[in-house]
Amino acid sequence: MWRCLRAHLLAMALLGSSALHAAPLLQLRVEAGEHQATVRRIAVSADGALVATASDDKTARLWRAADRRLLATLRVPIGDGDQGRLYGVTFSPDGRQLAVAGTNGDPATPHRIDVFDAGNARHLRTLQLDAGHVVRLLWTRDGRHLAACLSGRDGLRIVAADSGQTVYSEAFAAPCFGLAELPDGSLLASGFDGQIRQLRSQGGRWQAVASLRTEIADPQAIAVAPDGLHFAVGYRSRLPSGDIAIDVFDAGKLTLARRFSFGGLRGGSLGSVAWSGDGRTLAASGRAGADGQIVLKRITWPQGSVASDIVATNTVQDMVPYGVDWFALASSNGSWALIPAAGAVSTLGGSVIDIRGADSLRADETLRALSFGAGGTQGALRFELPRRLLASGQGSGLDSARRVSFSLRVTQWENQFQPQIAGRAVTMEPLELSRAYALLPDSAGVMLGTSRTLRRVDRDGKPIWSARVSGEVMSVTVSADGRLVLSARRPTARCAGGARQTVCCCCRCSSASTSAGCCGPNRATTTRRWVPSRCSAGMSIAATAWALISFRSDAFVTSTCARTSSTRCWRRWIRSAHWSRLTQNAACGCRRKWWHR
Repeated sequence: MWRCLRAHLLAMALLGSSALHAAPLLQLRVEAGEHQATVRRIAVSADGALVATASDDKTARLWRAADRRLLATLRVPIGDGDQGRLYGVTFSPDGRQLAVAGTNGDPATPHRIDVFDAGNARHLRTLQLDAGHVVRLLWTRDGRHLAACLSGRDGLRIVAADSGQTVYSEAFAAPCFGLAELPDGSLLASGFDGQIRQLRSQGGRWQAVASLRTEIADPQAIAVAPDGLHFAVGYRSRLPSGDIAIDVFDAGKLTLARRFSFGGLRGGSLGSVAWSGDGRTLAASGRAGADGQIVLKRITWPQGSVASDIVATNTVQDMVPYGVDWFALASSNGSWALIPAAGAVSTLGGSVIDIRGADSLRADETLRALSFGAGGTQGALRFELPRRLLASGQGSGLDSARRVSFSLRVTQWENQFQPQIAGRAVTMEPLELSRAYALLPDSAGVMLGTSRTLRRVDRDGKPIWSARVSGEVMSVTVSADGRLVLSARRPTARCAGGARQTVCCCCRCSSASTSAGCCGPNRATTTRRWVPSRCSAGMSIAATAWALISFRSDAFVTSTCARTSSTRCWRRWIRSAHWSRLTQNAACGCRRKWWHR
């Protein structure tokens, strides 16, 4: 405990005297050498030597493009829930600096853009933003400004790249999502309000000079052709006919020049677009596909012939040109890749286990044994809580979540912004996506997993409680008695030897106690974290395991896991491979007691 206390006091001293009033808890993370969650954005340096990625795992990473070697992991201040997720990354025009941003603020902390040295990964400066979570970043071609698309109605900010001084601010009626620069230095910014705005700098001051309204309400990405004569737009949603459209506009007249529409694609849209460096190929991808596979459309320009290929197993979040005839893609399976503008395409691999779908998470009636992984049985990983045993290929005999009921209908839930329960739309946060659901026993309600929260909703669609999580809830199931809910999400830890280990957090409640705890009145709380003592002999887990979090279904239970201010304590915990009971401690965030098997 004294080691933890000394570490905490040292952290406060390093932060300065003002930190004594509100010293942040250190957030320790295992470095896995790759992204552990969705890669939201990707950027390429001007010379093509470096690739930068930004992720939901609250890191940005710098890679050498030639051999995909990880050069540096860039970290920003993080906290609970969304705080620290990164949704924007951009290189300076000379490739020497790199800016990242995302959900970096909370009610007590200003939003920010962090700038790093791309050569040595050293943090250079922080630029304060007056509002909003950044969802996309762009460094202007002259190197003087950074433009940021913001969530909610905060719209667009343009700040000086050296000082952070705001030089342009505009609120939008809906989130800003697309940013691009024309060869003349003017910017294009799109919002989910259906408008694309053109802005130009005159005498050092930015102002809106033109705008157009798109037929589809939510333009998501903008790609400018190398000659600057046209720009392409990808959308979040579809045409009324159900087809997916990619629009090409005349950059001079701001009028629609050509539309490419595609039918027969299941789910989603083609919200990511990019133009190749030679201008001969327009590429589009996103969430649309078939049989769980994501489609890439490569369109020859101006001929208009289309090649269709499977490119990933999960959403392509971003796409930018690489060199003359290649594209760099970022995906939700935690990976990125370089894809040729023509020729054969290899499907992107993943650095996280695919646990989407009702059958990917299975458990017994008490949630003491569970399996996770694509397919749910063959090739799945099985974890038994009492024995803390991780094994492979043993998902049989366990049940997946119940999702069918004649008395309770759940619709529009898969990757949707407004899922419906019994015909009533569930109130969600801006840009929050529904990912998974499970019915409670007797169809008394629904447990809904989203990109930000785990929610309990009653059978009439009214919210009961919600728990903010640090990763996306991709699968969820409920115990037979309806008292426990098991959700699968990401973060992760690494086993020795390059394999991965599963981390399971469970909150258990006893009605025998009269003390009040996180489970509500007259409930006692025990929070435990089980860690497999080793990876099973002969196992080869090629993807990162997920964290499995259990809550009581009738009242939200908080789970404090592995929080400490002492790196030495953390390392000891990893090596010990024994579960620990955590209790709050004002000095270092938690105290551990160790039990040997």
